[in-house]
Parts: sequence; C-alpha cells; structure tokens
Amino acid sequence: MLSYLATAALLTISAHAAPQAAMGNDPQQTRPEKTQAQPSGPMATRKPAALLRGLASFGAAAPGDGFAYVYGGHSGRAHEHNRDNVSGDFARRNLVDGHSWEALPGGPKVQGTSLVAWGGHLYRIGGMTAHNEAHESADMESIASVQRFNPREGRWFEETPLPQGRSSHDAWVIGNHLYVVGGWCLAGRGKAATWHES
Repeated sequence: MLSYLATAALLTISAHAAPQAAMGNDPQQTRPEKTQAQPSGPMATRKPAALLRGLASFGAAAPGDGFAYVYGGHSGRAHEHNRDNVSGDFARRNLVDGHSWEALPGGPKVQGTSLVAWGGHLYRIGGMTAHNEAHESADMESIASVQRFNPREGRWFEETPLPQGRSSHDAWVIGNHLYVVGGWCLAGRGKAATWHES
C-alpha cells in the first residue's frame, strides 16, 4: 500500500502489488556483488543515446529494472506553451546497453510532471497542460491526475487524484509514503496562478 501526502491530507493509493525485492525495494535483501567491465575499443567512445526529441520539464525515474523512464515535457521556446509543444510521450532508455530508447504507451500532454518509482511501478503525478493553439494567448492548467504504470503489463491505471492540480512540483517516496510538495496551481487563461506552500 502506497500513500501520499499532499496539502496536509494523507491519501491512499492502492499499489496493486507488494514491493518487489527484485526491483530493489527490500533493504534486507542480500545482493551478489556485481562487477562491470569497462568499455574498450569502439564502445569506449560511443555516446549515450539522446532523447527521442529535445525536451525540458519532463518527469523521469529509474526504478532499478535496468531502464530510465521519461514522461511528457516541453519542446518549445521558454515560456511559449501550446498544445503542440507539450508532450504526452512516454519512453524508456536501456541503461544496460546505454544506447537504445523504447517508446511506451503515452497519455495526457503534460510538462512539469513528477514521475516516481515504487513497488515495481511508476507513478505520474500532476503536471501542466496547455489548451491553446500556437497563435493564441496561453491557456495553461495544472492537473490533479495521478496514474500508475505497470512495466510488466505495459499499461497505465488511474489512481486517486491530488486534492488540487499541481505542476512544477517535487515528489518522492519514503517508506510507503509518496510526498508531493510545492508547485503551481494554474487555473487557465485569465485566472490567477498560485504557488502551493505545502
């Protein structure tokens, strides 16, 4: 059971799975010592794979399964937001070979989202979406959506949403609790934006 704390309210998310020792969540687990060979020859100068496209303000997590996951983000110029430059793409980079990306099922187009790993799953928390076209004035909204991705099944599941929309916030897991702190609450075109103090 994973619970999260946001705006002074303790809420519960069902993780649908006990923490997986194989995913590195069992501090008592004894692991065999690993040695890693240093690359030589052509591998020594090979550059790591770049993102599928240039992005900023994306969510990222590495749950210990040999992959780093990246969700959403912004591909436009700073402070120029619209439907076309906010991404709902989701991908993972193979950390073992260090040179390949795999596209995964995406979802809502968001930037300033948090992505955290717990119990062999990934949680996407909040984020900002843009409702305007490129030629229109900004119409941005912080969302309260929380979704859980199961890498084994390759699908997303809806979880209990945040009490209010948040974007550009921080999130982390300590024990069985997901903490969500700070961030903007954007309410759309012409409405005042507020910063969460909790």
